[in-house]
Amino acid sequence: KRGMTWTRRRQSLIMVCDKTYQPQNKKSTVQNLVFDCICGREIGTDFGSLPPDLLVKIDPMLVGLALENGVSNAIKHTPPNKGPPRIICELANNNGTSTLNLIIQNKATPGAPFISEARERELFQCGTHGRGIEVSSDGIGLGHAVMAATTLGGRVSLRQLGDTISYTL
Repeated sequence: KRGMTWTRRRQSLIMVCDKTYQPQNKKSTVQNLVFDCICGREIGTDFGSLPPDLLVKIDPMLVGLALENGVSNAIKHTPPNKGPPRIICELANNNGTSTLNLIIQNKATPGAPFISEARERELFQCGTHGRGIEVSSDGIGLGHAVMAATTLGGRVSLRQLGDTISYTL
């Protein structure tokens, strides 16, 4: 299932790059959106006070692409003895508009460069961050996540506080 979903997401990304993608907003529960992305992998979830049946109108293809990138990076870059990453889901109220924040947190790999604001900008540039990291990377995923989020009017951020890295969509 994950392979076909990945293929459809990449096809959508090609259309985003080509500027021909038309967002397809659909109703989904937040839990379904998250569990479709996790797909049996070891990652914790924290839905806080969100009702399990909370419906959001969202483009599952592009949100899934950006979320999948965060999940796979968190799993790939979490040291084995630091526990699994987790997804925190929360609603923020911004001037009467509700915003869904999906936050993926993991522990930093010892010895990896600290993620400063300058490092975040570098990481979000396609093809630039595979250097100096022992884990294999093509260096394009975070740039694609930013493109997907921007197409939907959202954003992606990557922050580090101590040894905790937070990828927020």
